[in-house]
Amino acid sequence: MVICHLCGRGFRSLGSHLRAHGMTADQYRQQYGLLHSRALSARELTQARSTAQRQAYTASERMRTDFAQGQNMARTGALSRRSRAAFTDHGVSLELERERLERLAAGRRTQQATAEQHLTATIEALGFRSVEAALRTLYVEHELSIENTAVQLVPHVVVALVAADRGVPGLPRGDHRLDQSPAFVG
Repeated sequence: MVICHLCGRGFRSLGSHLRAHGMTADQYRQQYGLLHSRALSARELTQARSTAQRQAYTASERMRTDFAQGQNMARTGALSRRSRAAFTDHGVSLELERERLERLAAGRRTQQATAEQHLTATIEALGFRSVEAALRTLYVEHELSIENTAVQLVPHVVVALVAADRGVPGLPRGDHRLDQSPAFVG
């Protein structure tokens, strides 16, 4: 069942029900921030329709011809141009925006975890007991610049982020003290 946001009742398909509320499917999707492609019918009904369409495609020469025209539009870029025009007309749905933000956050978490693993492995290989100890030794006590600390550990962006996360004070941006040899190892 699909629950109507307007009245809270469940239906196999909201298509005809929305007319009772004086709305079209597009208006409903826009009002509730749903993707344009969001099905407004129950999953079983959607699957049954899909199966019926596949059978019709197999049996119909005309459907196969029409489908081939669509594939040709995709190859030539006409489909993309139409999509962009429709996107401009309708804007971004809230659901799409949420999905994009969730994917972005997941990617950032993955990058952070990978950076942390790399940093931990490097710290251990250099003989430091912790990330904090390495940062304090290299960056604070030995006054290596962020760039030369990065030469020892990981890219400078990761060093700056990790240092800030762990409360290690940094030098002001652009403050480059005379460094010891970049070949310094704990």
